[in-house]
Amino acid sequence: MLGRKVLRRLDAVEERGGRGDGWTLEHLGLVAADLGAWDFDIAENRVTWSDRVYELFRVASFGHTVEAFIALVHPDDRELMTRTLTRAIEVGPDDWAIEHRLANAPDVHLACRGRVFRDGAGVPVRLAGVVQDVSGRRRAERERRDQDALMRAALESNLFAVVVVEPPGRIIYCNQLAADLLGMSREDLTTHTYDAPKWKHTDVDGSPLPGDQLPFGRVMRTGEPVRDVIHSLERADGRRLIVRVNAAPVKDDQGRTSLVVFSFEDITERRAIEDALRQSQKIEAIGRLAGGVAHDFNNLLTAILSFTSLARRHVHSPNLVLQDLDEIGMASERAAALTRQLLAFGRRDVSRPTVFDARALVAESVRMLGRVVGEHVSIDLKTSPAPCWVRMDEAQLQQVLVNLAVNARDAMVDGGRLSLDVDVYPEEGVVRIRVSDTGIGMDEATLRKAFEPFFTTKPIHEGTGLGLSTCHGIVTNAGGRLTMDSELGCGTRVFVQLPLSDAPVLSSQAPPPSSSTRKVRGRVLVIEDDPSVRTAAVRALRASGFQVIAAASGDEALAVARSQRFDVAVCDVVLPGRSGFDVIAALREEHPDVRVLFVSGYTNELPRAGDDAFLAKPYTPDALDEKVREVLAG
Repeated sequence: MLGRKVLRRLDAVEERGGRGDGWTLEHLGLVAADLGAWDFDIAENRVTWSDRVYELFRVASFGHTVEAFIALVHPDDRELMTRTLTRAIEVGPDDWAIEHRLANAPDVHLACRGRVFRDGAGVPVRLAGVVQDVSGRRRAERERRDQDALMRAALESNLFAVVVVEPPGRIIYCNQLAADLLGMSREDLTTHTYDAPKWKHTDVDGSPLPGDQLPFGRVMRTGEPVRDVIHSLERADGRRLIVRVNAAPVKDDQGRTSLVVFSFEDITERRAIEDALRQSQKIEAIGRLAGGVAHDFNNLLTAILSFTSLARRHVHSPNLVLQDLDEIGMASERAAALTRQLLAFGRRDVSRPTVFDARALVAESVRMLGRVVGEHVSIDLKTSPAPCWVRMDEAQLQQVLVNLAVNARDAMVDGGRLSLDVDVYPEEGVVRIRVSDTGIGMDEATLRKAFEPFFTTKPIHEGTGLGLSTCHGIVTNAGGRLTMDSELGCGTRVFVQLPLSDAPVLSSQAPPPSSSTRKVRGRVLVIEDDPSVRTAAVRALRASGFQVIAAASGDEALAVARSQRFDVAVCDVVLPGRSGFDVIAALREEHPDVRVLFVSGYTNELPRAGDDAFLAKPYTPDALDEKVREVLAG
């Protein structure tokens, strides 16, 4: 037996004074394992150690009795050592193990393993075993426990909800804030997967969000962290949340993503506040425009009324009547353009990117900006001779210009100059709009905070602190950059850099023949509560060859539908009593195959029209004719 061979070798070592130098196979094994060997002769009460045990116990000698050995054990561990040895000798089991500290070195932990050897009658005669320094392991375990405790404390005290997910998506840990935010217990949460249908992940606007576009899918696909992903999900109680998510991978030795750590926060209320403040800022800007708009509209109405009166006087002079009508038409177009600009600026609906020439939009905005900054601020415009094609929402770029103009005006209390420069850099693939003022400027500390939400240097009730942050968000979402430089007393320069887009593709089809040259058949039901608009629509469609039935309300339209057939319903969205959408839904119960053209002066009704055609007011007779023909042909 190896144990008895070891003991015999120990006896030989002891006979040589405990400092043997014989290298047996057993000795080599003990040295290689960094183990010290010991032997306890029960009858003689004699304890024998190898050299390594002396080193481990930090002593040069001891009394070679079990009492002398136990005296070297830390006082707090002596009772456990005595009890362990006594139990092993008296009742077993024969193999035992214990860890203890040293009296003279409390930070040292030793692991002692031994076996009881018995004679033929089962009487214990000796104990033998090995001892090893496990201080490093215990220290590592303690450090790991401390790190785990520190990490858990950090996660639990975190201001963010934290979730740890392992592929293919199982949640293995969450802090209490995550469980509270999602409306369930921690135990229940860890039985779900991150991309489970239960959460009903969508984009903020409600559109579906594929799994590979969720933060987990993106991290697993790219192996890279994702930052500030905003999407919507549903709590356990069915309430929708908007959350901002950050996610980072934890990789194994082979560089594979083994875990994904998420931190997220509920920004539902914050988004609502920001949206409300942003909308109030638009309203504030529109309020500043009100005086100028009223002035412009009064001028336009004066022109329309004057030329209408002149046309009546010139009824016997056809050439003069035509001139008067042309002037009325141009004034009406200007009024329609001004209305569209205000509606676009004030709307709440989602972005509708289009490709347009930034030069033209900035030039068209100068008049409106003039109303914003007031007569004490002059505006200089300089544009590139080459087209500056960009792709974004026109109304949002207008909002950026208005916000920057408002800031510039507030910085030029005693008047000054606002400069707008639009240039294109094809080699860099960018369009740059520079907005400069001659105002008081900003110091370096203010400039660093300028884009932070809710930061403002204006007095309370005079600024929301969202102007520049809103501009920054709009430009960034369009793939661009917004930068700024300023010095006290030297004004401010804001640079809006947008990606250069390809020019819009113009249709090569020949223009359709005019309505007067085409034959058409079809019955049209016009549902319009405004008498003038209804009369104009009926006359225009009849002049184009349509058979037209008119209704002034939803109830009248439904009464007509019960007795007459028609091919197209032209329906205003805003009607007395019920909406045009409700009227059409009821009408389709009688005529399920009827084709529909919705009309409205509110362009944000377009998404609600769904698959049905939509025509924005104001429209011309030709535009109405073309749209109705398009609906019939489709």
